[in-house]
Amino acid sequence: MENKKEHYKLYKSGKIWVTASIVAAVMGATTVSVSASTDNTMADKQSIESSPKSKTLDKSVSSADLDQSIKDAKKANVDVRENSKASNITSIQGTNSADSSLQLQSTQDSDTEDYKKQVGNLNNAQQDEQAYQKALDTNKKSNKDGKTQIATSGNKQALTLDTSRTKQDNSQPDAKTAQKTKLEPTKVYILADKKTWDVDNKTGQPIINDMQPTTGDSITPQSDTVWKYTGSQLIGSTITKSWTNAATLSIADGQDGLGNIKTKQINVDFHQSFHDFQLQNGNFNDETDYKKQGLPSVEISSNLIQNVRMNNLNWATTFWMTYSGTDEIVPISKMTGTNGEPKVYFLSGSLSSTNYDGPAKLNPAEPWDNWSINRKEYVQTYDAQTAVISAGSTIGLTNISSTGSKTNVKNGLAYANTSSEFQSPSGEDDDPEIYAIQEGVSFTDFTSDRPTLYFGSVAMRNDARWWHDIHILNSDKLAFVQKPTVAYHKNTISYTQIPIKSINERINYVDTSGNKLADSYETNDSNNKKFITLTRVREDGTDYVEHWTTTGEIGTDKVGNPTVVKKVTKDINGKDVISETITGTNGWKQLDSNSFPAIKNK
Repeated sequence: MENKKEHYKLYKSGKIWVTASIVAAVMGATTVSVSASTDNTMADKQSIESSPKSKTLDKSVSSADLDQSIKDAKKANVDVRENSKASNITSIQGTNSADSSLQLQSTQDSDTEDYKKQVGNLNNAQQDEQAYQKALDTNKKSNKDGKTQIATSGNKQALTLDTSRTKQDNSQPDAKTAQKTKLEPTKVYILADKKTWDVDNKTGQPIINDMQPTTGDSITPQSDTVWKYTGSQLIGSTITKSWTNAATLSIADGQDGLGNIKTKQINVDFHQSFHDFQLQNGNFNDETDYKKQGLPSVEISSNLIQNVRMNNLNWATTFWMTYSGTDEIVPISKMTGTNGEPKVYFLSGSLSSTNYDGPAKLNPAEPWDNWSINRKEYVQTYDAQTAVISAGSTIGLTNISSTGSKTNVKNGLAYANTSSEFQSPSGEDDDPEIYAIQEGVSFTDFTSDRPTLYFGSVAMRNDARWWHDIHILNSDKLAFVQKPTVAYHKNTISYTQIPIKSINERINYVDTSGNKLADSYETNDSNNKKFITLTRVREDGTDYVEHWTTTGEIGTDKVGNPTVVKKVTKDINGKDVISETITGTNGWKQLDSNSFPAIKNK
């Protein structure tokens, strides 16, 4: 579009002056004002008062392939969600045509690659879903004790225990005998002081206790306090220990923009009550052995992780959590959400057992040397509906009453080491990954907020002399697989071609009769005036208008093709995040008006 401005110079009686009679022929919506100079020159001023009309085109990339992949993934049972916050909304203004806009082509190429990546993610999610379902079905079965046994779970562990061991709860356990009188510990000691451990009567050296962490724990025991209770007074007694702020729990806290369950962390106090102690049967008459076979003992640590050691006892453990600083019990029986929601698992730890190997081969005169390995450890609960046991684990449900040994479980059905050699992996007693996941049992789908677990050991050979020493590690490790979820988003691109308002100046020199007195003056493409109107965005997201003007040919090295690219995404709270770039403004000035230069009067 071009606007043309014509001026007429008038002459009279040899007297030269500039007349106010100026005729303007202007096309378009631009208003032209004229001013006269007093030094025989003429200057014209061009003002911008309204924007020329422009046309906006939809230049979005086709989403046909993406739409098909979304449909296929949903059909394959993949959790597909639209993430509108990731959408790119791109608005481009340019002085050239959409077909020749480099910025538009670049944006289209970027969105095309984005769509290809999303299609790949959706296709991969279908394969991941197949693997996920296969994992959930591996070793899945219904056990005789009414539990569903699975090898892995699709739900995360909501409970996180404090494994730093820097925070010890040194409050003494609350212990009462069967007569409800206070039960005082036989000994209180610090794990780091090895001199306080049981002493080998033959060598005089301290015996390394299973509660002593090894390097696999990556834990230092210097601050652990241990309370030890011994003797027949344990039968019928109850010992309760609480650990304040010992764990955090994830609880549901609404949903995010993708429909995922949002969680928040809360501190909880952990409580365990040890009760129903049962002296194991066996050959406990010989007390000359350094192991003190017939003496039942309970040791409880100030640290929640590696916290309990029992000798010659079967027992029950009831555990519960309260919100820190209150007596309100956490309702873990109701934490049975779907994937991603909070769910509590209690990992009882490994159940290590080894075959009885007979009297010591090196010194047959001391048969007690091999008593330690004649045992089968077990665990059971009736307050959970699911048992999670790793696919490669040797742990399984078995009848432990067939040996004739005492147990504290109904019908003798418990989870124990069922391999023929009863061999457990090396390092199981100090590596939580092995201890809890590979050779342990996790119980979940609790039916009580104070579930009870039954622990113990039975002799594999009841006629053999044996002793029993078992400890448990509380662990938050869990064998689980995450159900695949995949998100998609749609992008939009619009392109607005900004018209260039071009104004050309022409001056005609005529007399009062209109006769030509001199050649007309007219600007050419290199010195006419050009205007554009750009829509920009402020920091607060509101739009405003800018006027730009130049002289010269558009698209040359000296004068660019202005282009404004605005992209809108959303932050985590759904608020618009706007980025804007402007290029090609070389040779242009941001002005609301412009003037032709003065022309010497001919």
